[in-house]
Amino acid sequence: MTDIPPYSTFVKIEPIEKGLSKDKKYYIETADGQRLLLRISATSEYDRIKTTYERIAHISKHGIPMPRSVDFGICENGDSVYQLLTWCDGSSLWRALGTMFIVQESKLAIYCEIFILFLCLVQIFRLNVGMNDSANLLTKVFVIFINLA
Repeated sequence: MTDIPPYSTFVKIEPIEKGLSKDKKYYIETADGQRLLLRISATSEYDRIKTTYERIAHISKHGIPMPRSVDFGICENGDSVYQLLTWCDGSSLWRALGTMFIVQESKLAIYCEIFILFLCLVQIFRLNVGMNDSANLLTKVFVIFINLA
Protein backbone atom coordinates (compact mmCIF):
# COMPACT_ATOMS: atom_id res chain seq x y z
CA MET A 1 0.00 0.00 0.00
CA THR A 2 2.88 2.36 0.65
CA ASP A 3 3.67 2.51 -3.07
CA ILE A 4 0.30 4.13 -3.92
CA PRO A 5 1.23 7.65 -5.10
CA PRO A 6 -0.99 9.65 -2.68
CA TYR A 7 -0.01 7.41 0.28
CA SER A 8 2.15 10.15 1.79
CA THR A 9 -0.99 12.28 2.29
CA PHE A 10 -2.85 9.56 4.24
CA VAL A 11 -3.19 10.48 7.93
CA LYS A 12 -5.77 7.85 8.86
CA ILE A 13 -6.12 4.31 7.47
CA GLU A 14 -8.85 2.02 8.84
CA PRO A 15 -9.60 -1.44 7.42
CA ILE A 16 -13.23 -2.04 6.44
CA GLU A 17 -14.37 -5.56 7.24
CA LYS A 18 -17.86 -5.22 5.74
CA GLY A 19 -18.89 -6.05 2.20
CA LEU A 20 -19.23 -9.03 -0.08
CA SER A 21 -16.20 -8.54 -2.30
CA LYS A 22 -12.83 -10.15 -1.72
CA ASP A 23 -11.17 -6.73 -2.12
CA LYS A 24 -9.28 -5.29 0.82
CA LYS A 25 -11.08 -2.07 1.67
CA TYR A 26 -9.86 0.88 3.72
CA TYR A 27 -11.32 4.12 4.96
CA ILE A 28 -8.74 6.85 4.32
CA GLU A 29 -8.43 10.42 5.56
CA THR A 30 -5.85 12.67 3.95
CA ALA A 31 -3.88 15.59 5.37
CA ASP A 32 -6.15 18.05 3.53
CA GLY A 33 -9.31 16.50 5.04
CA GLN A 34 -10.46 14.33 2.14
CA ARG A 35 -12.25 11.11 3.04
CA LEU A 36 -11.57 8.27 0.61
CA LEU A 37 -12.26 4.61 -0.02
CA LEU A 38 -9.24 2.54 -1.02
CA ARG A 39 -9.93 -0.84 -2.61
CA ILE A 40 -7.07 -3.26 -3.24
CA SER A 41 -7.55 -6.37 -5.40
CA ALA A 42 -5.39 -9.06 -6.93
CA THR A 43 -3.63 -8.07 -10.16
CA SER A 44 -5.63 -10.80 -11.92
CA GLU A 45 -8.65 -8.51 -11.40
CA TYR A 46 -6.97 -5.60 -13.21
CA ASP A 47 -9.29 -5.51 -16.24
CA ARG A 48 -12.44 -5.79 -14.11
CA ILE A 49 -11.27 -3.09 -11.68
CA LYS A 50 -10.19 -0.78 -14.50
CA THR A 51 -13.57 -1.15 -16.22
CA THR A 52 -15.39 -0.48 -12.94
CA TYR A 53 -13.20 2.56 -12.26
CA GLU A 54 -13.86 3.97 -15.74
CA ARG A 55 -17.61 3.38 -15.42
CA ILE A 56 -17.69 5.15 -12.07
CA ALA A 57 -15.77 8.08 -13.57
CA HIS A 58 -18.21 8.28 -16.50
CA ILE A 59 -21.40 7.96 -14.44
CA SER A 60 -20.28 10.40 -11.76
CA LYS A 61 -19.89 13.13 -14.43
CA HIS A 62 -23.68 13.11 -14.72
CA GLY A 63 -24.25 14.23 -11.14
CA ILE A 64 -25.41 10.87 -9.81
CA PRO A 65 -24.56 10.72 -6.07
CA MET A 66 -21.94 8.02 -5.78
CA PRO A 67 -18.23 7.69 -5.01
CA ARG A 68 -16.07 9.58 -7.49
CA SER A 69 -12.93 8.16 -9.11
CA VAL A 70 -9.72 9.63 -7.65
CA ASP A 71 -6.89 7.31 -8.66
CA PHE A 72 -6.22 3.86 -10.10
CA GLY A 73 -3.11 1.77 -10.61
CA ILE A 74 -0.83 -1.09 -9.63
CA CYS A 75 0.60 -1.40 -6.12
CA GLU A 76 2.33 -3.83 -3.74
CA ASN A 77 5.20 -4.45 -6.16
CA GLY A 78 2.86 -5.41 -8.99
CA ASP A 79 0.90 -7.96 -6.96
CA SER A 80 -2.23 -5.84 -6.54
CA VAL A 81 -4.37 -3.26 -8.27
CA TYR A 82 -5.93 -0.37 -6.37
CA GLN A 83 -8.70 2.11 -6.92
CA LEU A 84 -9.14 5.19 -4.81
CA LEU A 85 -12.64 6.66 -4.62
CA THR A 86 -14.26 9.49 -2.71
CA TRP A 87 -16.02 8.39 0.45
CA CYS A 88 -19.83 8.37 0.54
CA ASP A 89 -21.62 8.17 3.86
CA GLY A 90 -24.52 5.76 3.94
CA SER A 91 -25.82 2.44 5.17
CA SER A 92 -24.61 -0.99 4.27
CA LEU A 93 -26.69 -2.94 1.79
CA TRP A 94 -27.81 -5.36 4.51
CA ARG A 95 -28.95 -2.56 6.82
CA ALA A 96 -30.84 -0.87 3.97
CA LEU A 97 -32.47 -4.16 2.96
CA GLY A 98 -33.36 -4.86 6.58
CA THR A 99 -35.11 -1.49 6.81
CA MET A 100 -36.92 -2.20 3.56
CA PHE A 101 -38.08 -5.58 4.84
CA ILE A 102 -39.36 -3.99 8.07
CA VAL A 103 -41.41 -1.55 6.00
CA GLN A 104 -42.67 -4.38 3.79
CA GLU A 105 -43.51 -6.48 6.86
CA SER A 106 -45.46 -3.55 8.30
CA LYS A 107 -47.45 -3.25 5.08
CA LEU A 108 -48.04 -6.99 5.08
CA ALA A 109 -49.26 -6.86 8.68
CA ILE A 110 -51.74 -4.13 7.76
CA TYR A 111 -53.00 -6.14 4.78
CA CYS A 112 -53.38 -9.21 7.00
CA GLU A 113 -55.39 -7.19 9.54
CA ILE A 114 -57.63 -5.87 6.76
CA PHE A 115 -58.09 -9.39 5.43
CA ILE A 116 -59.03 -10.68 8.89
CA LEU A 117 -61.51 -7.82 9.15
CA PHE A 118 -62.91 -8.88 5.78
CA LEU A 119 -63.32 -12.48 6.98
CA CYS A 120 -65.10 -11.26 10.11
CA LEU A 121 -67.44 -9.14 8.02
CA VAL A 122 -68.17 -12.11 5.79
CA GLN A 123 -69.15 -14.15 8.85
CA ILE A 124 -71.33 -11.33 10.20
CA PHE A 125 -73.13 -11.00 6.87
CA ARG A 126 -73.71 -14.75 6.72
CA LEU A 127 -75.24 -14.73 10.20
CA ASN A 128 -77.34 -11.59 9.82
CA VAL A 129 -78.38 -11.90 6.20
CA GLY A 130 -79.79 -14.96 4.51
CA MET A 131 -77.37 -17.00 2.46
CA ASN A 132 -79.14 -15.90 -0.74
CA ASP A 133 -78.52 -12.19 -0.12
CA SER A 134 -75.04 -12.59 1.28
CA ALA A 135 -73.41 -12.93 -2.15
CA ASN A 136 -74.31 -9.35 -3.14
CA LEU A 137 -73.20 -7.99 0.23
CA LEU A 138 -69.98 -9.98 0.13
CA THR A 139 -69.21 -8.49 -3.25
CA LYS A 140 -69.69 -4.99 -1.82
CA VAL A 141 -67.54 -5.80 1.20
CA PHE A 142 -64.85 -7.23 -1.08
CA VAL A 143 -64.83 -4.02 -3.15
CA ILE A 144 -64.44 -2.02 0.08
CA PHE A 145 -61.59 -4.33 1.14
CA ILE A 146 -59.78 -3.88 -2.20
CA ASN A 147 -60.10 -0.09 -1.94
CA LEU A 148 -58.63 -0.14 1.58
CA ALA A 149 -55.69 -2.27 0.51
